[in-house]
Amino acid sequence: MTDPPLISLTTSNRGKPLLVYSGYIHGLKKSTNKVKYWVCHSDGCLVTIHTNKNDEILKANGHHYHIPDSEQIELRNLRKKVKDRIQSETNSIPKTYEEELARSNLSATALTLAPVAVKIILFSSEWIFLDGTFDKCPKQFQQIYTIHGLKFQQNFPCVICLLSGKTADIYRQLFLELNDHATRLKMKFEPKHVMSDFEMSLTKVIKEKLPNVIHHGCFFHFTQSLHKHINSLGLFTAYLEDEDLRLACRSTMALALLPPDHLEEAFELLKNDSPEELIDFFKYFQNQWLKCVPKNIGMYQISSFVQTIFAKLMLFLLSKNIFFSFIYYLA
Repeated sequence: MTDPPLISLTTSNRGKPLLVYSGYIHGLKKSTNKVKYWVCHSDGCLVTIHTNKNDEILKANGHHYHIPDSEQIELRNLRKKVKDRIQSETNSIPKTYEEELARSNLSATALTLAPVAVKIILFSSEWIFLDGTFDKCPKQFQQIYTIHGLKFQQNFPCVICLLSGKTADIYRQLFLELNDHATRLKMKFEPKHVMSDFEMSLTKVIKEKLPNVIHHGCFFHFTQSLHKHINSLGLFTAYLEDEDLRLACRSTMALALLPPDHLEEAFELLKNDSPEELIDFFKYFQNQWLKCVPKNIGMYQISSFVQTIFAKLMLFLLSKNIFFSFIYYLA
C-alpha cells in the first residue's frame, strides 16, 4: 500500500495561499463556503484540485506533464519561515536569512536558484574563488568572470559577469559593485581567503581592496602557464622524449609547493642541475614568477566545480556566441 500524497500550504511572494500536493504547487482560483478550487501554478498546466474548507482533498482532475516543483517548494518554505521570524524578532534580515538557510538543509539546486541566498552566501563566505575565461565571450566584452562562495561545504556560483577587459581599473569597479551590494544587504564583503589565477592587475586590486585577506594562487593556472611557455620555446618534443628535461620542468612546477623561505635556494639548486636547453625557461620563471608574484600567495587547486560551471556555459554558447544567448542562459 502506497502512502497518501503529501499536502501542505504555503504562500506566494504576495502572500496569497498556495496548495502543495504531491510535489506540485497550486494557486487558489476561487473559494465557496464548502469548496476551494485550486489550479496548477505552472503555466499551461490544466490540473485542478478541489478541497473542503479544512483543505482536505475532495477531487483531483488531470495529470501534470511537467516535473515536480521540488526546489520552488523548498524556497517558498524558506521564505515563509524568514518572513515569520522577521515579524516577531529584531535580528537583521540577512542574519535571519542565513540562520534559516543553514537550518533548512536545502538541496544544492534549490540553493543555486535562491537569488538572495547566493548573495548572502557570497558575503558570508570565508573562502571565495575568482576565475575568468575568454572563450566564447560575447563580442562586446573580453571575458566572462565568475565569483564563487564556499558555504555549507559546497561551492556556489554567486556572481557571473561580463568584463570589457582585465585592467586594474575594471577589477576595482567589480569590487566596488560587490561592496555596494553587500552594503544594501547590511553586510560586508570581507572574505578571509581568496583564490584566483596570477594575473598581476587582479593581484594588485585584491591587495588594495582586501588588505587583510589571505590570497591563494591556483596551482592549475600556474602549471598551465608553465606548459604554455615550454611549448612557446619549442621544447614540446624534448619535454615528451627527454626524461631529464621533463623531470626538471616538473620539479620547477613543484617549487610552488615549497615554503616561501626555501624557494630561491631550491630554484638555484634545480637550475644548476638541469639541461642547458632550459636556460631560457628558467629566465622566464625567475622574471615572471619569482620576481613578480608575491611570496605570500599560497598555492592551491581551484575547485573543479568552478571549471564545470565554465564547461557547461561554453557548451551552451558554442554555436551561439551572441550576447542575448548568454543572458538567456544566465536567466
